[in-house]
Amino acid sequence: MKKICAGIVGLSLTAAVALGGAISITDATSFTYTQDFSALGTGDVSWDDGITIEGIYLNSVLTDIPATVAATTGGTTQSGAYNMGLSGAGDRALGWLTSSGTGNAYTGIQFRDQTGNSDAKTISYSFVLEQWSARSEVAETLTLQYKVDRTGGNELLSTDWTTLGTGETPVTLEPGENTRTLNGNEHQFTIAGTESVAISDGEFLTFRLVDLHSGVARAMVGIDSISLSVIP
Repeated sequence: MKKICAGIVGLSLTAAVALGGAISITDATSFTYTQDFSALGTGDVSWDDGITIEGIYLNSVLTDIPATVAATTGGTTQSGAYNMGLSGAGDRALGWLTSSGTGNAYTGIQFRDQTGNSDAKTISYSFVLEQWSARSEVAETLTLQYKVDRTGGNELLSTDWTTLGTGETPVTLEPGENTRTLNGNEHQFTIAGTESVAISDGEFLTFRLVDLHSGVARAMVGIDSISLSVIP
């Protein structure tokens, strides 16, 4: 099994460590987290939820947590979770091609507050998404949500989420087309902003990207990078 550690910038290792699959926040004034998924490599990855990439979770309504995340350049038509990128290239994205076989699918990241205080925290976030195939004449909307609780683990199919923002796939099919494979590095879109989050010591902060299946062919979309900071 390949275990992948995220990039942590601007703080000591003790300020951001994995804790039971969640990324621990122990410094409320200088915490910055980055993840670019390049350590997935260029091949198929055996997926251990929350562990293969620390704090990262996958789930879908009908297929549950995947055992394997297959590598693809965007040309596949089989639904599932994928490690997306050009052949042999280290720049990767993680996400889904949804269908009636998967239902709605989710990619998530989870943090745990261990700052020792119960003050609300202002979170700056940026999720850069890449589209690796177009399969519809209509742009598709993906939604970023978050929740705070004391449960932890894979909560991606749970309820009571707050929506932060949405983004639309930049490429649609021309009339008569069926599927168009794309270079996702050239077709990016971003969901970013700031949010005041009421979170206390010991609670989990989970973000999920929602890839809805609406009964029509869906685009292949993955997360290319995540950046998150606590603003003092």
